[in-house]
Amino acid sequence: MSYGFTSGFAKDLEDMIALKAIFGFSEATYLDRAKDFDRHCSSGHPDADRVMWYKKS
Repeated sequence: MSYGFTSGFAKDLEDMIALKAIFGFSEATYLDRAKDFDRHCSSGHPDADRVMWYKKS
């Protein structure tokens, strides 16, 4: 199923939600947050395809 994700994380987000559904969790539990994260990444970091920890010194 496609949820309309557009960021560099689209496939990962879709796979995560599909996996949660296989284990019996409701898609609604994660879908809104995943869409928010996807929108944030698409608008603020359109070329990003990974999340990295950055510790500011």
